[in-house]
Amino acid sequence: MVLRKLHISNYKIFKGEHSVRFPEGNKPAVFIGVNGAGKTTIIEAITGCLWDFYLKIQGKKLSKDKRFDKSNINVYSDEFSKVSLSWTNSSDSNLETGFEISKTLHPEYKLIGRGEVTDYVSNLKGETGYFKNEMSVDIVVYYPVERTVLDPSLKSKNIGKNNQFDAFKDAFDSSIDFNTFFDWFRSAEDVENEMRLNKESRYSDKGLDAVRKAILIFLENYSKIRVRRTSPAAELILEKSGKEFNINQLSHGEKALIAMVGDLARRLVIANPGLKNPLNGRGVVMIDELDLHLHPKWQKNILGKLVKTFPNIQFICTTHSSLVINHLDKESIFLLENARCYTLTERYRDFNSYGADIEDILKIVQDTGNILPQDIKEQFDELHQKIESNNIEEARAIINALKEKTDPNQPELQKAETQIKYKQLLNQ
Repeated sequence: MVLRKLHISNYKIFKGEHSVRFPEGNKPAVFIGVNGAGKTTIIEAITGCLWDFYLKIQGKKLSKDKRFDKSNINVYSDEFSKVSLSWTNSSDSNLETGFEISKTLHPEYKLIGRGEVTDYVSNLKGETGYFKNEMSVDIVVYYPVERTVLDPSLKSKNIGKNNQFDAFKDAFDSSIDFNTFFDWFRSAEDVENEMRLNKESRYSDKGLDAVRKAILIFLENYSKIRVRRTSPAAELILEKSGKEFNINQLSHGEKALIAMVGDLARRLVIANPGLKNPLNGRGVVMIDELDLHLHPKWQKNILGKLVKTFPNIQFICTTHSSLVINHLDKESIFLLENARCYTLTERYRDFNSYGADIEDILKIVQDTGNILPQDIKEQFDELHQKIESNNIEEARAIINALKEKTDPNQPELQKAETQIKYKQLLNQ
């Protein structure tokens, strides 16, 4: 599955016609903008267009979703809203699916492309049934902002023989606590241990190994992840430099990242039982606020690691992080401004985000303006006025005051001192 083009007409914040053409070559698409600019709306539009597929692939009946409520029609528009998505399925056929909403007609919403989705799902299920575990299934999953790890349940359950389409279970939920992943991990490890005890002492479960590998890629210096069962309650343990850490000792950001990466790897394992490396499975993954709870050191590497670990996944993300932005090619960045969507090239033709200075990202791309605290900015403005008017002693006094108040190595201070020296040389 590969997303090609999203078209939005009068949906939520977007008045009129808007199109987003996703980057070619499986490059990620990252949407940026101020709060309320429509980043989450883009993802909700995509999931709405795939809603019929999401239900049918699981054998569920059509049910209304909040995405199709008439309150989502843009308040300044007429009575209709339409969203459509062009995408290529796992058979390399092109589909167009979506939805229309009406303020006055009944029913108030209509899905687009239902016949094509029915045919595709029917063929896909027929092929997976015929080829059994040799057939791979492309996944699609959405990780919303409401993704938390409070207390992993780690319940032992009979996971039995997974249906490949179980990979879609709860994939579009508006919130996620990841307990399904933790229960699966514990249960899969139970089966692995049983196999080692009764059949082969060195047995290793291919799917579980893939999940372990994916998680450890994102956790620097950790070497092992396992479930400890000797405590009153089962615990997920990570090993680092010979020491053991309970997952609850990790930060919220670390736990959320472990859970999201593990959950994605788990879904790929279920969907691709025939692949030697399930992490090479295909699909589309949407992540709202990719940088959520992550330290800047992790923010700058997160998307690169995701793309490297899951090379055949198309990532659609939103972010506020300048460190995510300056690690992206300009083709991957979409700016949401004034209820419109632009590519970075359309908005800033001569600016390249990849490797750009963080201050330039903040000022140019994220439109923060001057990033100094207001009182420091006002003192710098006064300093420049004093230098311009040759009030050197007063300028020096301001410099000394600023050195006490802010970083004495501030480039603007060094620049001001250089200007003063230059003026004194001219006046000699």
